[in-house]
Amino acid sequence: MKAKGFKEVNGVKMPYFDLVERYKDNQALKDSINEFINKNSENIILENKDLNLKAGDIVDIVSGYNHDMVYKVEIFGFDKTNGKAYLVWDCYWSTKVVSK
Repeated sequence: MKAKGFKEVNGVKMPYFDLVERYKDNQALKDSINEFINKNSENIILENKDLNLKAGDIVDIVSGYNHDMVYKVEIFGFDKTNGKAYLVWDCYWSTKVVSK
């Protein structure tokens, strides 16, 4: 996947990847997410008031092996026990939300 450009985070320019755009027409992914939410509804909440975020919000996260890339992703829920977000994302090295 090619970066859509660069985004500055804390004074550092990082490659920027728009996963919302990449997956917007992927109906199979949307169906899979809905199935996951339905099967796990007792463990998923749709809002994290501590973070002021909710399902459907689009956020930028810093990630990558060296925490040197920014991804634009969509939140589709939160773990009920720890509040961590479930994201539409194709990697697993996220560290924090950097903008909403």
